[in-house]
Amino acid sequence: MKKLSKEEAIDKFGEDTVNKAMKTNAEPTSRVMYPSYEVPSHIGKAEYAGDPVKVGGWKLTAYYYLSPEDEENTDSFDWDGNVEFEAEEIW
Repeated sequence: MKKLSKEEAIDKFGEDTVNKAMKTNAEPTSRVMYPSYEVPSHIGKAEYAGDPVKVGGWKLTAYYYLSPEDEENTDSFDWDGNVEFEAEEIW
């Protein structure tokens, strides 16, 4: 699996695919953000993930990391500006 920024995902998969991945319903995951292997800015935040979108031989998933304050008011959260992607090659 590979982590991608929004710009990297657009370069690799195209804007239509990225927008499709971002339009899926993002739901909280049960993954715990541990300091030893996570991006430091993710620590203490809740991880949300959309449904994977299949494109070519890949599966692209949009991820968001919300602080407790963001979770209290998800309507004002900047979903477009705070998205990250995970690309997984499908065998």
